[in-house]
Amino acid sequence: MNWSGQLAKTFVSSWGVSDSPASDADWVGIICAVIMEIPERIITLIELRRNSGERGSRKFVAHAGIVYDVTDCPKWRLDLHENLHFPGQDLTSELPDAPHKEEVFTRPCVKVIGRLK
Repeated sequence: MNWSGQLAKTFVSSWGVSDSPASDADWVGIICAVIMEIPERIITLIELRRNSGERGSRKFVAHAGIVYDVTDCPKWRLDLHENLHFPGQDLTSELPDAPHKEEVFTRPCVKVIGRLK
């Protein structure tokens, strides 16, 4: 389990949660929901895909069930992050191979939008 998954497990178990999520991404989703203020807004997969920066739209990405707006992030300005990732996608399965971890979603340029449905 990575550091954020372990932190989430420790934090959530201190609240008396007994069910164990299956993966680190599940734990990260739980801790993000507890620590961050996640708006009640539900974002569908279609809405996520529409927010790809095309035609002036915002740039959304999802990770562990949380949707983020990365429009104002320098690394996303060209609509392609590190020549690997396009906005408008769920990046949960791709983050384990990235040179950074979940802490990237806590940067000031990243805005929490809602939950992915």
